[in-house]
Amino acid sequence: MSVEKARELLKNQKLLSPAGVETSTHTISICLYQIADPKTNGLNNQIRNLITVAAILLEESGPNKICNAMRETVLDQFKDISEDITLITEGMKTDIKTKFKK
Repeated sequence: MSVEKARELLKNQKLLSPAGVETSTHTISICLYQIADPKTNGLNNQIRNLITVAAILLEESGPNKICNAMRETVLDQFKDISEDITLITEGMKTDIKTKFKK
């Protein structure tokens, strides 16, 4: 399904804010709240509650917390890679010195 068709489907079912609205954690939360609305669909209570909780968590987390968490993860991975490269380089230096001493 194309993005346009998906957007049209959600728009027809009043599950999407108007086209042109910038996507943000707030607009995504609003869509989730609309999906969980019992008047909109026939979801059972457990699924409706899970969707509502996801909307609340998304709204509370906001873009700054999400970006900061992603940034920390990426920096940790870069640190690990840097340490691995340092260990590999040191190992190669030792191997080269050992081979040239023979």
